[in-house]
Amino acid sequence: MPKYLLIHDDASFFTEEKLKELSKADLPEGIVWEKTYCNFELNKNFCLWQAPSPEIIKQIFNKANLPIFDAIYQVEVFNPAKGKLE
Repeated sequence: MPKYLLIHDDASFFTEEKLKELSKADLPEGIVWEKTYCNFELNKNFCLWQAPSPEIIKQIFNKANLPIFDAIYQVEVFNPAKGKLE
């Protein structure tokens, strides 16, 4: 499944409490919100998702009335402990 990195340049909406609430939401089958890297001081978030396409992630955000991300990139994840891409 492709992985996508979502960039939120103004993540002031995504407080720790809001992220906890959103983490309980049901996602469509095959869609995984893996993790979010947060810098609350700078209001920036970087979220790692698995989905068949970026359009599906956009649909999830729109349906939930969430602020849309500023950028989305398909990425591969390198695991240094294993010395390989995963």
